[in-house]
Amino acid sequence: MADSDSYRRADVVCPHYFGPGRHLFLDTAVTDPGTGAALSARPSSAASSGVAAEQRAAKKVAKYGPLAAAVSSQFRAAVIERFGAVCDHLVGFISMLTGPGERDPLRWDDYCFSSSSRSTYAASLCVFSVVIADACLVDRVIESDVCCAHAGRYVAPRRARGAAASVPVQQRDIEGIGGQFWYEAARP
Repeated sequence: MADSDSYRRADVVCPHYFGPGRHLFLDTAVTDPGTGAALSARPSSAASSGVAAEQRAAKKVAKYGPLAAAVSSQFRAAVIERFGAVCDHLVGFISMLTGPGERDPLRWDDYCFSSSSRSTYAASLCVFSVVIADACLVDRVIESDVCCAHAGRYVAPRRARGAAASVPVQQRDIEGIGGQFWYEAARP
């Protein structure tokens, strides 16, 4: 049985990024600024954005940084908070990929003043995809909880002794014990 801390594989490997045998390793995570550690940190995630992302990135750097350095490579943490803040390592990685420069407003039809540089444009795409994926995950969990429950796995409440066994189970009988309501039925 393997120890959970023994898992040491990075999520993304860019082989020979810095030259022959010198790789770039990235490990990704999505974190929540509402965790107890982030809320109790100084400054708190309630007062400052990016606190939870930086905390998670520090853990990843402590875990993977020495391993990457041992093989003459570099490690970057790629942590995004579920509401959009990113860690400094990810900002540096995106800037390294895109380089300094502005986007041409006449050349790109999706140009926007808030993402005028190539770095902010690439960062906005990464953050937007993570926020939408998180919203999709929450939607799927709620949908499976509400619409896809199998009514057959629930039993009717116990009847009092001597009650007629031939009384059919009504919808009202299962609503109070986790059964599906009429508006929770799976959609066609």
